[in-house]
Amino acid sequence: MRRLGWQAASGWVIRRSGLFDLRWYAAQLEGRVPGLSAAVAHYVLRGRRAGLSPSPLFEPSWYAPKDWGTRHADPFGAYLQRAAAATATPHPLFDPATWTALHPAAATHPAGPLGHFLQTAG
Repeated sequence: MRRLGWQAASGWVIRRSGLFDLRWYAAQLEGRVPGLSAAVAHYVLRGRRAGLSPSPLFEPSWYAPKDWGTRHADPFGAYLQRAAAATATPHPLFDPATWTALHPAAATHPAGPLGHFLQTAG
């Protein structure tokens, strides 16, 4: 039951963040997924341990190299739930400190600098 608790919480945080890229995720599955909720559930339950990424700029194995594939809480959900979203590097090609220095509004974005980047970058 406890496991379902963090899985449900992780799924809720991921859906609410707006950072889960449905097309990106579906492409990794080589097909279509029924919708955002089903894709997020698949990611939390199976996809992350299979090495799938929820966004082109979030790499679970980069963010949490020791435990991304374990049964422990999902790294993406954990990233979004913690203040780490403001400072932790979610991908080798994105530096939240640099983005925030260039765009101070990123520091207060609900989904952190990564959310600000994905929402505003052209």
